[in-house]
Amino acid sequence: MKSYIKTLGIILVLFCSNIFAQSGLQDKIIATIGDKPIYESEFIERFEFTPIQKKQIKNLIPELKLEFLYTLIAEKIWAKYAVENNFDTTEAIRYARKSIEKMYLRDALFNKEVREKIVIDNKMINTGIERFNNRPSIRFITSLDSAEIYSLYSLLKSGADFDTLLSTRPELKEQSEPQSIKFGDLQDYVEDQVYKLKPKQFTSPIAAPDGWYIFYVYNIKRQLTGTSKETTTQLEEIKKIIEERETQKNYDTFVRSFFAGKKVDADSRLFNLLASELQKVFKEKESMRQVDSAGLYNLNQFDVVKIESDIQGDLASPFITIEGKKITLKEFFRDFAFDGLALEAVDKLTIYNTLNNRVKRFIEYELLADEAYRRGLQYTPEVINAVAMWMDNYLSQAVKANAIEEIEIPDSIAKQYYSTLYKKTEIPVQVNIIEIFTDKLEDANRVLFDARAGIDFKLLADKFNKREWTKKSHGEYGYFPVNTFGEIGKAAQSMDIGEIFGPIKNDGGYSVIKLIDKKEKEFLPETKSFAEIKDELKRKLAIEKVSNRIINKTAELASKYGITINRDVLNSAEVTTINSFAIRIMGFGGKTTAVPLVSPETDWVDIWLKKKEPLP
Repeated sequence: MKSYIKTLGIILVLFCSNIFAQSGLQDKIIATIGDKPIYESEFIERFEFTPIQKKQIKNLIPELKLEFLYTLIAEKIWAKYAVENNFDTTEAIRYARKSIEKMYLRDALFNKEVREKIVIDNKMINTGIERFNNRPSIRFITSLDSAEIYSLYSLLKSGADFDTLLSTRPELKEQSEPQSIKFGDLQDYVEDQVYKLKPKQFTSPIAAPDGWYIFYVYNIKRQLTGTSKETTTQLEEIKKIIEERETQKNYDTFVRSFFAGKKVDADSRLFNLLASELQKVFKEKESMRQVDSAGLYNLNQFDVVKIESDIQGDLASPFITIEGKKITLKEFFRDFAFDGLALEAVDKLTIYNTLNNRVKRFIEYELLADEAYRRGLQYTPEVINAVAMWMDNYLSQAVKANAIEEIEIPDSIAKQYYSTLYKKTEIPVQVNIIEIFTDKLEDANRVLFDARAGIDFKLLADKFNKREWTKKSHGEYGYFPVNTFGEIGKAAQSMDIGEIFGPIKNDGGYSVIKLIDKKEKEFLPETKSFAEIKDELKRKLAIEKVSNRIINKTAELASKYGITINRDVLNSAEVTTINSFAIRIMGFGGKTTAVPLVSPETDWVDIWLKKKEPLP
């Protein structure tokens, strides 16, 4: 049944990358760092899609807006500093910029060829309303064999009962009752056939990706018209369904035409070489249990460096040829690494299949990006602004990361830090005893005398023990830590197995105990070994060590560049109290966070403001 139920291949972006361009409003400057502006549009978009603590408290919004602006200013300060120090020319940044640009170029091409070509007319809407208000109840018969489905169709045309035919078929299990269908539930080509039917009628065989189908309509229920608000909501839903369908149609039309006849090739030797290197890296991760919270093995920057080092001699070799354009193994791998890789399984087949799929996707993405470049879409404001926003974030991170990498943290310091984080869990000595509790000292002494004379201790417990909760176990406690049960635990800790001791004075009476077993102190293993997280700990320590330098340097650069904040624009900037996080689905594939995410960075502000104060 899955094949005919509607599936949307394209997920639409829920927001515009440039809200002011879309609305026709003039974008205002909210702050400047030297000659580098921050526009109101970027501020609003990033504020809205960045998780911010206490954002839901309306009275705090003015304060939060200012703090967030300071965070953005810090990002732009470091981006400016990075450019001044040629970080934007480094290989890693150049590859990152190209990947980002291509992603937004594909999205821009998608806008041109898919979104902007969507036409919704009144006939579509009226048909949607009619179908939305009429809900057929259906069942189906399906087969992979066209001969079989047409044979069943002939039987139905000859008067055979649909339910009788269905009762003999396996598909009955997934449709015990007729299913009520509303507009949008079916693929449009199926829906067109179903909505032509009256009750007790059936379709001719319909081809689907997973076989052939015949649909039967039992009845049609009329949906009652609700309030004006409900009607408006329904109309919006109908328009959305139509838009999704038209998007899919435009997408399919473009893709079929665009990719037809394209000449591509990949070097199998280099493919196998890269696959082998990936397998080595992931097998090592598996042996060391290096998984994230979701149980996935992730390719990190250290892995990328290692792989490139191991295959250095082949990095410059042409790996993929697309319409005569040669792409080196290094170019592909940098793009591959930029997208990231997380695997649940690390066997050879999984790695090879994953790499194969990524090669296919890379080729498709390159062809689409090349077409966008050919059309000059890299010069559109939407692409320019999006790339600039992301590059400011990347440059800011890169220059600060470089400062962190320059700090050497000895293994001994990291080990010491590890021991404070992952202290072994100590389980104290545990003992098991038989206790005979009496309310009279003379009874306790009698028990002690009889026990030393060789009388079975459990028999004595059955006779003398007055502790209710141990009577059924013949006085036996079960294992307990020696730091519990007061003087009894202390005494048991120093006893040998089989030894009898007492009387012990305690609340309400006297105890004579026999130690029957002892478990020595033990330690539970650490959650993660030092080897697993050594690099992570060193980086964390380096960050802590350099954080004050970064704060002071930010203030210094702010003074050097000069910061101007337009308070009127900041105060008038309209934002919501909704604390949201969004993923942007890009046209033709790929996704990213809606905006570059930033952590609060305001510690530098007080230092900067003090420097701004005039001297007495």
